[in-house]
Amino acid sequence: MSILKKLFSYITPNNEISRNGYNNSQTGYSMNYEIDENTFSDNGHAEKVVIPEQCKTALSMFLDIDFYLRGYNDGYDYASAEVYNKILESIKIEFKITIEKMIDKSLNEIAKLNELINNIKDLKSMSEVNALNRINELNIQIQKLNEQKVLCDQNDGLVMKPVNMYKAGYEKGLYAYTQEKLLGIPSGLF
Repeated sequence: MSILKKLFSYITPNNEISRNGYNNSQTGYSMNYEIDENTFSDNGHAEKVVIPEQCKTALSMFLDIDFYLRGYNDGYDYASAEVYNKILESIKIEFKITIEKMIDKSLNEIAKLNELINNIKDLKSMSEVNALNRINELNIQIQKLNEQKVLCDQNDGLVMKPVNMYKAGYEKGLYAYTQEKLLGIPSGLF
């Protein structure tokens, strides 16, 4: 018997009061309050499912850093082209290191999945198919990450957002520094 039949089997289309029930004279239905104890039983086990949007990767955490504020503070505190260029290079290096960590993590997962496939080779099951699909996804991810490393060297790709935000912040901080220190224009705070 389906769950809907079980739930609605207690509603009868007559004006009788059913056992342990209630008669609604306006609708003509009576309702029984006894519910079978097996109606909502579930014998299955809950599986842990990781939702991708909730997992923050190292790359997304890197891209979430406020490089504008960092650039503003550096532009205000260190008004030097040498410092500016070194920090831009350090941002790119930090980006490459983050990508290398993600690639390494993916390669480790691929190795574990290959080991799993070798262990279940005799069992031709969905686990093997799922593992092979995951390996293909990881290989595609590694390809994309390697492309981002190449684009980083060419000042392009995902690293451009942090670099441009840092540059804008640095210029704004440098402007504030020159206004306050070199030109002697008061900022209005004192």
